[in-house]
Amino acid sequence: MTHKPTAAVSIGNLGKVFTDIRNHRAKGFLTEVHTSIAEVAGRLRHVAMEHSDVSRISVRVLVGRNVDPALASKIQIPWKHGNLACEAVITVNQGVIGSLLYFGSNAVTRTTSSKTIAAEWALLGSLLIEKRSKKELPQDFALEILKKPSQSDIDQLIKIYKKAFTSYLTEFTPEVIRAMLAANIVAVVRDAEGRIAAVSQAEIARFTAAGEEWRLVELSETASHPDFRGQGLAYACKEKVIEQFRGSEKTIVYAEPRANLGAILMLNLDLGLTPVGRLDKHCLIDSSARDVPQEGKFGNLFVFYLSTQAS
Repeated sequence: MTHKPTAAVSIGNLGKVFTDIRNHRAKGFLTEVHTSIAEVAGRLRHVAMEHSDVSRISVRVLVGRNVDPALASKIQIPWKHGNLACEAVITVNQGVIGSLLYFGSNAVTRTTSSKTIAAEWALLGSLLIEKRSKKELPQDFALEILKKPSQSDIDQLIKIYKKAFTSYLTEFTPEVIRAMLAANIVAVVRDAEGRIAAVSQAEIARFTAAGEEWRLVELSETASHPDFRGQGLAYACKEKVIEQFRGSEKTIVYAEPRANLGAILMLNLDLGLTPVGRLDKHCLIDSSARDVPQEGKFGNLFVFYLSTQAS
């Protein structure tokens, strides 16, 4: 099965594993709730056998609250010259869902050197010990949820995204941006003249798990115009998006920021997200802004999770 990303460009299809041609990977989010280690292993074995014509597999698996995620994360299924293994674990513990586990594997031609992997983890580690800070929106800027975008808004967003990313998992065309704006929650900051200075989005996919209705929310496509970087505008946008999900039940909120850029990692940490794993050469994504050099066209990502429940 092939799939061309549209609105939910990061989440993709739910309930199946599809072939993402642009990113040369098989990717899926399986919505059945697995109730045993054997069930998970069997499902992953089937996925591995079905997808041998890509250079990466990335599949997300739900397990029930009776399944120990520490044990499930030890599952390894042979694939090509390596193993389909756990890359990240999100502890959910709501309703019937105990955890969401990411399993992934790469072909030998699509792997990152140990030096770069260590540098990315060191970058994240250096930020974890820094004091968290809340940023206030500067004067002369206005924050809003974008509900009725104009053609000018669409054109401005295309320019911002093209300046922020030298490559991305999808093309930034008017059609893609319109689809995003129609399906996603989008927050923007405007300057005194009404021009968009920063943007952040939440992709939302709904699914049924063991009879329960759930939402999967990815915090994505966050960017600032180069003229306005370093002023906390992206923080304001992402915080506004997150507000829409505070206190929500049966909602999984996560982000997959680039692993080699400290500013975006710090943004997620400052907003209360917790790092739970790393995805190796996950997709086409790059930028001239980076703190660790990127090897090749496929970028590495960290996985962050946001608890929506009141503490």
